[in-house]
Amino acid sequence: MWYQRRVREAVVSTQSTGNSLNMKLLILISALVGFSSAVTYTVRTKTASFNSAGTDAISAFLTLSGKGGEVKTGSLDNPKYNDFKRGAIDTFTIESDIDIGQLDCVTIDVEEDDAWSFDWISVSSDINPDARYVLNTEFVWMSSDLSEGRNNMELCEPTLVDPGTYFGMG
Repeated sequence: MWYQRRVREAVVSTQSTGNSLNMKLLILISALVGFSSAVTYTVRTKTASFNSAGTDAISAFLTLSGKGGEVKTGSLDNPKYNDFKRGAIDTFTIESDIDIGQLDCVTIDVEEDDAWSFDWISVSSDINPDARYVLNTEFVWMSSDLSEGRNNMELCEPTLVDPGTYFGMG
């Protein structure tokens, strides 16, 4: 990034003049700027409301893709909480040093052989606060047991439209 190049140039300049106080300040500023470039993503999932749609026996992993790169969420899990209950909206917070920019696609991978069905997944960030939704319009079931569903799915073309209007909740 631009600030990293400027800090490197300043460090080289400071090293050549031997000014150790300026060097320490530059290192501190560099660390603070690097820390402040972290992005916080908020991922929300809406488990479908029909019978057996929910589960607590599945591990869902997302890859968020945009023009700025990809962010892998790790397993979506709120410790000591039963995630993915039928009809529930669950919220997960992901920290990353990558700003993907505007969301283009969400890839879902699951492990464990119980099945889960979701209506939508939304993604927002502290940089892009307007949530973008990907919809499970074909009501695909997710499971690592391929007789119960799919273990991988990519959803692209996210929308800003509240999915409640599509799923009859709005």
